[in-house]
Amino acid sequence: IDLKRYTRVAQEHASKNQQLQEAYLKLKTELERQQKVLADFRRLEKDKENDKKIHDEQYRSLAAEFQKKRREEQEEFTDQTEKLRDITEAEIKRSCELQEQLQKLTGSWNEERAHLEEVR
Repeated sequence: IDLKRYTRVAQEHASKNQQLQEAYLKLKTELERQQKVLADFRRLEKDKENDKKIHDEQYRSLAAEFQKKRREEQEEFTDQTEKLRDITEAEIKRSCELQEQLQKLTGSWNEERAHLEEVR
């Protein structure tokens, strides 16, 4: 009887041991899977941070390039405006000179005409 009982208890322990080993393997497999998922997540987070750094660097670079180009265009615009102002001032001065010459010629012509009228 004791042998049968020991055999039965031994079989029950073996069965439970088998179940525990299977449960342990399932848990170990699940743990490994979760560790892999966690590692993948951390890698993705790191990639995301690197991508953000790259994006920020590209943005700063483009912004600096844009500002430089804008400054150059503003300087060019200022230069062109100053040249146009100088040309306009020169044209106004020339127009005034021509106006004075026209007035002198008109005065001379009027004097000449008056003189001719007197001679007649």
